[in-house]
Amino acid sequence: MKEEPPAAFLLYPSPPSRALSAGEIYDDLTLPGDETGGRPYTVINAVSTLDGRAAVGGKSSPVGAAVDRLLMRDIRCAVDAVLVGAGTLRSENLDLGVSRDLIGRRRANGLADQPLQIVLQGRSPLPESRRLYETAGDRLLVLAPKGVHRGPNEAPARLTVREVAASPASGLPDAGSVLALLGGEEFGVRRLLVEGGPAVNRSFLAGGHVSELFLTLAPGITGEPDAPNIVSDGEPLPGAAREWRLVSAYTADGELYLRYLSRRAGRVQSRGG
Repeated sequence: MKEEPPAAFLLYPSPPSRALSAGEIYDDLTLPGDETGGRPYTVINAVSTLDGRAAVGGKSSPVGAAVDRLLMRDIRCAVDAVLVGAGTLRSENLDLGVSRDLIGRRRANGLADQPLQIVLQGRSPLPESRRLYETAGDRLLVLAPKGVHRGPNEAPARLTVREVAASPASGLPDAGSVLALLGGEEFGVRRLLVEGGPAVNRSFLAGGHVSELFLTLAPGITGEPDAPNIVSDGEPLPGAAREWRLVSAYTADGELYLRYLSRRAGRVQSRGG
């Protein structure tokens, strides 16, 4: 028998008279796609322990529980494309799509059955074999920095690769150039979900490109001094002190599910906003 997820409770802005099912938290999520001058409306989804760590033993998957993974899929139902860095792909044998039972929700949002699934490559080669290569099919795109030598096995031959300008700081493709390419006629991405890792999150935040942040706070403490947080180390980010406004906060099974809106962005368009 399939185990039902725990009940969820809205803590902010105004608790309802009944508990929600965990699947209702973001089931009506819609995101604007026309407020950023032709570039995709960009959101980050991340998970962190109580001591601020985004990984356990080098992997982010053990940090969040089942509801966190459910909400990750729900957020994917509201975007045209999902992006991760190659480091995340090397550490996790992941996929970036949605399950078959969520395709109808994507269609109702006017989206393709599966999001465009994007890997942001840096200086190192991609792994030769990953589940993503098979599950994404022709909905997989690799973005690589121009002029950065990555070795003979830089990407499996069947993957679609586009080169963009490199960021001098990280060696990753420049976030602004990535957004310009994705928002153009070839790909037509209006809503982009970034799922890390920390260096990728930083690259989009540093450029002021992120309109929303979805953060799961998991009830664990790792004690790992070298484990990463959701943003890699570097110069202070612009507007870091008071940049974000809390939109909603839910709790289920000991986790907190927080949604923040950049003060530069417009109003949100779903429950809790």
